[in-house]
Amino acid sequence: SWPWVSEKWIPILFISSNHQGMSRNITLWRKQTSFHVRMQKESLTTGNAPRFNIANMAFQPIQFRKLVVRPVLQHLNPEIPYSTQAEELIMFTVAHESDMGTFLAQYPKNGPAKGISMIEERTFNWLTALLPSKTALNVKFVTLSTSRPYFDFSELSWNLALAVAFTRLRYFVVQERLPLESSGVEGLASYWARYYQSENDPVKIKEAIADYRRFVY
Repeated sequence: SWPWVSEKWIPILFISSNHQGMSRNITLWRKQTSFHVRMQKESLTTGNAPRFNIANMAFQPIQFRKLVVRPVLQHLNPEIPYSTQAEELIMFTVAHESDMGTFLAQYPKNGPAKGISMIEERTFNWLTALLPSKTALNVKFVTLSTSRPYFDFSELSWNLALAVAFTRLRYFVVQERLPLESSGVEGLASYWARYYQSENDPVKIKEAIADYRRFVY
């Protein structure tokens, strides 16, 4: 490490839904160094994008799993059954799509996708149109939204709970069952490539596996 770089942990707070009279306040912590602060100030004065180390900007994976992904998936249960494989698939998706939360919208090309799993607006609109026919599930989704009783696409960029919920819904509408645990990371990658990324590109599969291993395991 560099001696002139000091480190501190900065809180990122979001409040999950009030479910059955219980409100859960969850604080995530992200490491920020004096180097990052200096680069951020430089970007404000010069207009240049700050340089940063992705590994330092990403969510801490154990906290992200335990404090965000798992509570959200359990909140959606039993309408969308909870499983450890579903949890792992969300972790895999976020690790690759946003470098484990480093990016909240497509970067650097400024594409149409938003959120930690990079959902495009047309996909978001399609998924929200499915919810009214699933009354109990719709209620659970609405409680996660600050735009209730509606859903705002832009909220995916900052509402972690809602972003995870829509990511899970995207996989839930797939007819094929989730990959077996015995299929390992290759099974997760294959499922993601066919139903989330949709191109089943071998090069992108390799990149996704590398991201999962870098950020999660």
